[in-house]
Amino acid sequence: MHVTSVAAVSGDPASLAAADLVAAILGPALVVAQADDAPEVVTVGPAATRPRVVVRVPTQPQQLAFFSGVPRLRDGLASVDVAHVVEACVEICRGRSVVRKAKEADVRARIDEHLRANNVCGFTSGPASGFRAIPIEYDWDGETLAFMSEGGEKFARMALQPEVSVTVADRYTGFATLRGTQITGEARLLDEGDPRVATTLASKGLTRGRIASLPCRMHFFQVVPTRIEHLDAVAAKAGSYDALQVVGRLEPG
Repeated sequence: MHVTSVAAVSGDPASLAAADLVAAILGPALVVAQADDAPEVVTVGPAATRPRVVVRVPTQPQQLAFFSGVPRLRDGLASVDVAHVVEACVEICRGRSVVRKAKEADVRARIDEHLRANNVCGFTSGPASGFRAIPIEYDWDGETLAFMSEGGEKFARMALQPEVSVTVADRYTGFATLRGTQITGEARLLDEGDPRVATTLASKGLTRGRIASLPCRMHFFQVVPTRIEHLDAVAAKAGSYDALQVVGRLEPG
C-alpha cells in the first residue's frame, strides 16, 4: 500500500470532511473517493482493495466533540457515519505493511537495544471506566516487559481488558534522530514465585526481603508483545528502508 495523496472526488462538504478525517488517521497513504454507483458511499483504501464505507448517515453528536474547534470538519461530518469511516481506517492501519522492509533480525536487534537502553515507559490500559496512562518502570528480558506496582486503577482495567499499549521514546532532538518503540500486548499477572519476578527485582537492585518490609503489598505483572512498531530515523537512513518497521510477537532468537 503506497498511495501518496488523499482526495475527495466530490467537492461537497461531507466528502471533503471525510477525506480530511481519513488523512488525519492514515496520513498521506490513502485515497478517498465517492463511489460511482452509490452517492451515499465513500470508498476508503488503495485502488485494488478499497472497502466501502457508508457515510450519508447522520453521526451521533458526541462523535463530533473532537472536531468542535474546526467548524468546517464539524459541520461537514454531521452527515457522515464517522464510526464506519474510523473503523475502516483502523482496519487498514492494522493490516497495512511496510513498503521498504528491513531484515526482521535487524529490526528485532534494534528493538532489543532500544528497550534495554531505557527503563521507563508510557503504559496505557483501558477501558473499565475510561483509559489510564501512566509512566512506569519496566524490565525487558528480550521477550516480555515486566512491572512492579503497588496496585491502582490500571489493575481494574487489565482485569477486564488485558490488551494494553506501551511506548518508549528517546528525547526529541530533531526528525533526523527520531527513535521510539510502541508495543501492543497482553498483560498477565505474575505469581510471586514466577522466575520473572526474581529478574524484575534484580533489575531494580531489590530483594524479596526488602519488598516484604514495605508498608503495602507489591504486585508483579508482565506484558507479552503481540505487535511492535519501531521507529528509527538514523537506522533507516543508513539502511535505505522505511523508518517505521513492524514485527509480531518476539520469539527467542
